[in-house]
Amino acid sequence: MGYPVTNFANAPFEIIDGDRGKAYPKQSDFQDTGYCLFLSATNVTKSGFDFSTGQFVDEQKDAQLRKGRL
Repeated sequence: MGYPVTNFANAPFEIIDGDRGKAYPKQSDFQDTGYCLFLSATNVTKSGFDFSTGQFVDEQKDAQLRKGRL
């Protein structure tokens, strides 16, 4: 069973810019696997999201971020 396809304008969520404050993850905070996938501009392509690579943050770092969740 596939997922329904829609465009962002009709999606049931809002996309906002992430937290760029002092809690923003440092390179040492990223892991190859983990609690929460952390998307960056490298994951966004003209044809959609590219999940072939990804960085993860742990639950503690995720809790520190104030916005930018989906």
